[in-house]
Amino acid sequence: MAAPGAATPPPSFVPPPAAGYAGDGGALTVNDLGDMAGFYTLTSGQRSAMAWTSGGGLVDLNDLVPAGSGWALRMALGINDQKQVVGFGLHGTDVRAFRADLKTGTVIDLGALPAPLDHAAYQAWAVNAHGHIVGTAGTPADAGNYHLLADRAFFFSDATGLVDLNTLATVPPGWTLVNAQDINDGDEVVGFATDGKVRRAYRARLTLP
Repeated sequence: MAAPGAATPPPSFVPPPAAGYAGDGGALTVNDLGDMAGFYTLTSGQRSAMAWTSGGGLVDLNDLVPAGSGWALRMALGINDQKQVVGFGLHGTDVRAFRADLKTGTVIDLGALPAPLDHAAYQAWAVNAHGHIVGTAGTPADAGNYHLLADRAFFFSDATGLVDLNTLATVPPGWTLVNAQDINDGDEVVGFATDGKVRRAYRARLTLP
């Protein structure tokens, strides 16, 4: 932090590509290398997930998915130092969480929990250095699917697939972890839980299989 009165550098801005973008957007997450991810709004009014790296510049993540894949990646919410980006979008008619790998140029659908949450909306919020991802399954609270009424917190890794976070932590009786907002490299997760009456912040250290 600069001393009071000292000159500080101005923020740097990353403008969207000119064609097809309305110019409204924002960066929502940054890794330790200064790589960023977020969204820009298209001229259609829909949002498009974006990422920026010092080596690759600004990338619309939808350019990584094959034509005809059914993906429309809406927002990027987390990025790790391995340049893996997570967020959510439309996959067909379902709101699904994704992981985009900027190094390999691949995008995967993280999947869904068993019924009755198999048709819930999914948002991936954070990814740590191990590639472990956390997020939330719930009901869309707006027409753009940008906000969810949280029903269940989830965890994803290549080894486990998508699983209910409540199965990986010791949760007090009567409580349910409904939101997972962030995960550190020690696999500690934070978010909020509910007992059906009130919400409480939690921190849980996961026991992974």
